[in-house]
Amino acid sequence: MVRSWDLRTRLRQFARTHLRWGYRRAHAVLVREGRAFNRKKIQRLWREEDLRVSAKRCKRRRLGASVTPAVRLRAQRTGQV
Repeated sequence: MVRSWDLRTRLRQFARTHLRWGYRRAHAVLVREGRAFNRKKIQRLWREEDLRVSAKRCKRRRLGASVTPAVRLRAQRTGQV
């Protein structure tokens, strides 16, 4: 049987090395390693350790009009690059 503090340290290690992993993926890895069986216990320990997956940031959109309009960038003759 795996001790609770053993699982807690392993979960903290997951959260530190894999920032985008949640308790579900951590549970899957622990099951593969043979260290955990109950998903609800992993979820409870994850919550008690106050581990969170940081929210993904959105890309910033450019503001204003385009400086070079696409009309100017059209080819004037055949074969022009």
